[in-house]
Amino acid sequence: MKTTFYFISLICISLLAFSCEKEYLQNNKEKINPDNQRILSLSASMPEKNNSTRIALVLEEKNVKMTWEDGDQLQLLFLQGEVKVKQIVTVKNISADRQKADFDIILPESLNEGVFNLYGVYGGGGLSDADPAFAVLPASTGSAGTLESVEGRKDVMMIFSYKEINTQDIKVNVTFRHLGSLFCIILKNMSGSNIENLGEVRLTAETDGWAYNNGEGGALYNVINEQFMSSETAGDYISLKSPENTLLSGDSISFWAWYPLLPDVNWPELSLVINNNEGSVIVGSDNSKPERTEPTASGMSYYFYAVWTGSSLQFTDKTFTAQPTVEDLTLTGNLRHAEGGDGFIGMVYLRDGNVYYNEALKSGSWSGEVSLGAGSDPRIAIDHNNNPHVVYTTTDGKIAYISRTGFTWNEAVYIESNFSGSCSKPDIAVDGNSNAHITYTDTKGNTGAYTDKSDIMYAVNTSSTFSKTLIYNGYYESYGGADAGADYYDKGSKITLDNEGNYYILTHQHDFWKWMSGSDHNYRVRVKSFNAEGIAGATYKYDREDIYDIAFDGTDVVALYKTGNSITTSQLLVDGNAISFINPQNVTPSFTNNFSNPATMLALPETRVIGGYSGSNLFTAYNVSGLVYTDVTVKTDCVAAVAATKPDNKIYVVYTGNDGSIRLKRIGI
Repeated sequence: MKTTFYFISLICISLLAFSCEKEYLQNNKEKINPDNQRILSLSASMPEKNNSTRIALVLEEKNVKMTWEDGDQLQLLFLQGEVKVKQIVTVKNISADRQKADFDIILPESLNEGVFNLYGVYGGGGLSDADPAFAVLPASTGSAGTLESVEGRKDVMMIFSYKEINTQDIKVNVTFRHLGSLFCIILKNMSGSNIENLGEVRLTAETDGWAYNNGEGGALYNVINEQFMSSETAGDYISLKSPENTLLSGDSISFWAWYPLLPDVNWPELSLVINNNEGSVIVGSDNSKPERTEPTASGMSYYFYAVWTGSSLQFTDKTFTAQPTVEDLTLTGNLRHAEGGDGFIGMVYLRDGNVYYNEALKSGSWSGEVSLGAGSDPRIAIDHNNNPHVVYTTTDGKIAYISRTGFTWNEAVYIESNFSGSCSKPDIAVDGNSNAHITYTDTKGNTGAYTDKSDIMYAVNTSSTFSKTLIYNGYYESYGGADAGADYYDKGSKITLDNEGNYYILTHQHDFWKWMSGSDHNYRVRVKSFNAEGIAGATYKYDREDIYDIAFDGTDVVALYKTGNSITTSQLLVDGNAISFINPQNVTPSFTNNFSNPATMLALPETRVIGGYSGSNLFTAYNVSGLVYTDVTVKTDCVAAVAATKPDNKIYVVYTGNDGSIRLKRIGI
């Protein structure tokens, strides 16, 4: 019988869906041989119209067949009361079509006259010697690699049960049922280079509880109770070993394995991962197979097709036709910021003096451009409901805040200067309650005896309106004569939140002091969080400091900045009212971004990913290791932003090329 496998547009052939059937002879007689042994004749038959899997595996197009082979053996359990006896029997006769096999079974002497139950196992590790009530599943199932190896290892495992047999019966007919299914992943290399050191492919999911016997194997199945043992150990992936170490450009390769399947378990959404021989990830798929709506059935052959294009790994149909990905998308505009959500990357950009928002969808399409208003300096944050929150500077010197709820954009809210100044350079973070935390520069955020200079501000909308707080006061003051002092905060500020909703604001300070015969200039990177503050280095006379980004990686707040001309990432440690910059890592080679077109940082657990530019070329860095893409030129008045799609954390750098088109490039794994 043929069936359509839901994962791909492919006709798959069902394997055995064995049902048990009892057949008694009308004249039951005990068969006694010359040694007075009781012999039971067992016939194991295949269904009459059988295009499915049998014991010897033969691949005919996509039909995987099994047939009885000379020398095949069954392992049997005789159960009578508390008596359990294991016995191994070898095939006696095989029918011409090799779909029926006969076995002569000598009944154990320990069986009393009367009724007993019979259980049979083919394949795997057979019945346990310690307790034959348990069948031993194949060990290291994923290491087979080829269909021939699956057959040679006898990984395909079947069982039957026949109950209430009378010792006077001389013959019974049985049929098997499968404990698992065959899986085949066919990968085609359509890139211009070979895939070297090819170790395995994995079908992976974000959830566990479905991939049974996925490690070293050897789990147990209770043939009496018909239950998989220790099913709570089921993991989040199954692996299929590569039969070859190298996949040549233009060639394809088939990975085979047999796996047991837990009953009543709907497999989740699946991704594909290629690992090398050391177990490290080479690449993960850009798309996925959807979650099943019904349990994954045993006795099936499941085929998956995938293609590697050189930049993208994708599930496909049997034509190996790659589908559009986010890397195929282009859009006209000057990129300013990007952040990832579930299955998309949201971005804000400028064109003709206006701020726009759009989403690059995982499916390889745009969600649709939204014009947010005339302005500059846009920044974005995505909340836990996948709603974007955007801030930007309006043409009349205000900070515009606009968010989306579901599919509806809310009316813009404006933050104005405290004392009729001008606001600019905003940044935004969103907490778990979808409240917006905004930092920005206000030329008159504070007034007093000193001459007003740019102040660093903080605003939050935990109530119906934004409440504002002065973070750093910028001023210039002449003390008479030639003496003067000043603090300038002219490079804006960046903000992030920790898991408790505490803000961290990163900024640049220029401290100036002048007297009759000279002057002092000191430059610092500063950070503040409520009552705690910290400084990262300082240089005298020449400004060698800059700020780029600050982010929370789930455990630590991490800052990206420049001090003493060294570009550095550091964790921030709060101790009382002091913040320390700890575990600094210098990024090499350096990039050429500055505060007005800053580099951006994606902070993941133990990983810091940076996007920027070096001269006119795209630049990325993983932790301290930077890479200049000499084949990718960018507009240097734009921003190269890094973002990760959730929940798979596929990482992309988003940039504007020198032709004015926004593009995405996947980096890392």
